Amino acid sequence: MGDYYLQSVLCLYEINNGNHVFIRLFTMVAAVCSIVSCTSESQKIVEEYRQSPPFPDIVSISGKVLPLDLIGPSQILNVGDYLVVCMFSDAEAMIHIFDSSDYDLLAKVFSKGRGPNEAPAMGLVFQKDCTPGESAIWVMGMPMFFGKLNIKKSIDEQKPVFDEMFNFSTHKANSQLLLQSNIVYYHNDNKLWMLMDPERSGNWAENVNPFYISYDFAQGVASLNKTYVSTFAKPEHRDDYNMLRFIAGESTRSDFKKSVIAYRIMDRFNIIDFDSKKILVIGTDGVPPKKINPLYVKEKYKGLCTTDQRIILLGMDKSVNKGKSYFDIFDWDGNPVVRILVNEEVMTPDISCKGLIYCICSEEENADGTDKIIRYDFSPYL
Repeated sequence: MGDYYLQSVLCLYEINNGNHVFIRLFTMVAAVCSIVSCTSESQKIVEEYRQSPPFPDIVSISGKVLPLDLIGPSQILNVGDYLVVCMFSDAEAMIHIFDSSDYDLLAKVFSKGRGPNEAPAMGLVFQKDCTPGESAIWVMGMPMFFGKLNIKKSIDEQKPVFDEMFNFSTHKANSQLLLQSNIVYYHNDNKLWMLMDPERSGNWAENVNPFYISYDFAQGVASLNKTYVSTFAKPEHRDDYNMLRFIAGESTRSDFKKSVIAYRIMDRFNIIDFDSKKILVIGTDGVPPKKINPLYVKEKYKGLCTTDQRIILLGMDKSVNKGKSYFDIFDWDGNPVVRILVNEEVMTPDISCKGLIYCICSEEENADGTDKIIRYDFSPYL
């Protein structure tokens, strides 16, 4: 499976002689000091390390291949009555919308460009609204805006319709803030919850770990406190910092009280509690590593999704399921619930409100050279 499709790759864009190309966060070296990094203070974070006990159940299930004809999908999302497929390589329409029941194509919207409701590139989607009649996804139109795309209106008008938009390109207080972030959520009252990159935000000298801030867009003011996702010390060799950047996925719970971070090449995932300022660090094969060790590289996770009750980690340890994918499911207190084995190698999992998991199976998996969308029913195990 190519690097392009890894959940750990959060796409930004780089302008090179007028051409827009995707780059990986772990190769991005430009750092821009912002108001956020110059005025914030750190919050004290305490980490607790725990080796997970064995899973009480291990089950094998089969999936269903959906009748969607796709080449090069980047992400699949179930949004109520709709399936949204993000196609980062499609210059004409980066968002394809299908009916989730009969899989008819309903709309292709959001082209690359710099015109109204366009963007040179699109980031992965981390927030969606499945409310009937109000289905929406929050789109990072890099580097310009973060907006709420109304799916039904976009279908009706056959063009992207945004109910809300935070336009950073015209934001005098902090126009570079979107470029300095890895992930953005809409919280409430014009406040954004942002996971900041330590290097691009100019925070590297203070702390090498990614951190969350709350940003009041209307006022142009960030919270004074940063909430770090980990407590790794600055590595002795700068190249070792790349291990920190191999993040397989992140998800913030809908109540904004906890989030989870999983690592691609370390046996650990972190559950961050924003109220207690504690990080629960869990490993499934032993006590998780506390330090960055380039000699200890273990392929572990390549994606995740969550509900308000469960954390669903997509595993890539080849020794677990004969080279195929598997899912480790935990509750938000870090207790193991079940390990689910599947028959395919998949990526970019997303869960519906009914407990259905949607994934992309890459073209390397399919003899006919196409990319397939596979659906699994996890509802009995959640």
